[in-house]
Amino acid sequence: MNRQNLHIRNARLIDPGKGLDEDLDLFIADTRIAAIGQPPAGFAADRSIDAKGLIVCPGLVDLSTRLGGIESELAAAVAGGVTSLACPPDTKPALDEPGLVERLVRRSETLGLARVYPIGALTHGLAGQRLAEMNSLSRAGCIGFSQANQPIDPLLLLRAMQYAATFAYALRLRPQDQFLARDGVAHDGEVASAAGTDRCTRLGRNRRRRDGPATGG
Repeated sequence: MNRQNLHIRNARLIDPGKGLDEDLDLFIADTRIAAIGQPPAGFAADRSIDAKGLIVCPGLVDLSTRLGGIESELAAAVAGGVTSLACPPDTKPALDEPGLVERLVRRSETLGLARVYPIGALTHGLAGQRLAEMNSLSRAGCIGFSQANQPIDPLLLLRAMQYAATFAYALRLRPQDQFLARDGVAHDGEVASAAGTDRCTRLGRNRRRRDGPATGG
């Protein structure tokens, strides 16, 4: 690991967590931020970088990255400022076995690039018929579970939500009914009709919650 003391000059520093958005110098010692604005006592820079016109900020997080060639894609991620990413389960094979998750985590740690946080398959093979072993997948490194873009039996989804709530597992669900949306590529409306594209019905994407007691008709 490179442990040079760095002086980053003339950067636009942005840190939403601290409400910071200013042109300031940044001083890094032993891979950690040592000071902002003015150098700490005794600081001697091994390297100085002029970052005028550039932004320095906390690492970006990509919430949905499908990894093909893991090494090249993680290298591309860090080159673009992405230091952490979540990997959906619709890989080949699907992330429905603890061994697959463990290998993905180990491989990413060995590369030492962006951190990878796997999202486990909600059902075996993402087939939507039988729940995956969420407990085992969680222990293997999954931060949550998803059905990706695949349909799931509504009753099984209810059971999955109940089980996940019991153990505080996070679920990532797409707000779209795959059976109603089918192969639609655009919202149902005048533009989609004029373009002749397959349409997603509004029912397929929008579901309103009704609060209060039901009334008879």
